[in-house]
Amino acid sequence: MLITPNIIRSATRGSKDRLKCLSVCRENEKYLATLSDINCDIYILLADGLSGWKPTISKMPQNVFALTNAVEHSGLVGFDFIMCHGRLHEFDFAYSLSNALHLPLVTVDHVSENVKQKLPFSASAKVEIDHVLPRVGDINISNSNEIRDSWKTSTYGISITIPPYVTAKNIDNEKQHKVIIDNNLPANFTGQVEALSNEFDCAVRFGEGAEEDISKFKFYVNTWNNIDNKTLEAMACGCVTMSPRSPETEIVITDGENGLLFEDIDDLRRIIKECLEDKHQHISSNARQFILDNHSNKEEFDKKWNQVLSFISNSFFTRK
Repeated sequence: MLITPNIIRSATRGSKDRLKCLSVCRENEKYLATLSDINCDIYILLADGLSGWKPTISKMPQNVFALTNAVEHSGLVGFDFIMCHGRLHEFDFAYSLSNALHLPLVTVDHVSENVKQKLPFSASAKVEIDHVLPRVGDINISNSNEIRDSWKTSTYGISITIPPYVTAKNIDNEKQHKVIIDNNLPANFTGQVEALSNEFDCAVRFGEGAEEDISKFKFYVNTWNNIDNKTLEAMACGCVTMSPRSPETEIVITDGENGLLFEDIDDLRRIIKECLEDKHQHISSNARQFILDNHSNKEEFDKKWNQVLSFISNSFFTRK
């Protein structure tokens, strides 16, 4: 049985031993890449029905590995915990894996109870909240205090806030290009991106080859209902960022100060026109300063994650 070697590992590992994590990706390549320096190796499960790793979004860091066909075979041994991003989609799979392998489940909440899941533009989650609330990990990590406090069940397990980290690299004061848009979307939303790209001569961030360098662009269009690492990176580069208005984006962006919020596609068109007329240039420095103040402390980010890992290392997990 797979449970036996995992229990033995839990009982015999040292407090400073490097941990091994099983995770699903769920459109979080950028976030997972920021975990490159924590005391853990992360194995991304690749199987039918699970979100894979897109190398055009981010290269796999040295501590992240692809794991194929392990579900059907006896390859899921020697691990220390399961990581799941969000409470929909892969949660049931991650929870069942946690039970089967006798391993703790760590959830990372990238969105609040208000929006329930990361979605394109202003789409709403078609799920009853009573279905989502019971989905709680043994350790629950939230990207912000607002996200943590919104989930009424977050107190059922251990809860900790770890704000995302992004690199605030030097920016190009002489930005060469204008508008770039996040095109990492489901197929049924790509038509809207193509229409905007054609109308305003926008570049798309992720092509078939390498990712565009967003530091060369003045304006960035976030096409998701939350502020993920991709958007934080754009703000760090001093891009004037446009995002759909949602309870999630309003946690990070104060409209007109460190970013711009739009209600729908027509409103976005209006805002892009204003940006191209240089009406919102002051936002550039405010956006970058916001990142420097809130999301650029790598030492603190790694420290908090290593605290979570230390707790796992020093605990013997039993699923009731």
